[in-house]
Amino acid sequence: MIAADIVSRMLIPGQVVPIGVVTALVGAPAFALILIRNRTRG
Repeated sequence: MIAADIVSRMLIPGQVVPIGVVTALVGAPAFALILIRNRTRG
């Protein structure tokens, strides 16, 4: 969460992007990869 906070502060200088947005941008693709890998293993 600390990394997400740092990234959110660096994305748009002068504005703070909500941490949830950064977490979702990273977490959604990671979750999709986990689902795809588990589907192929059976």
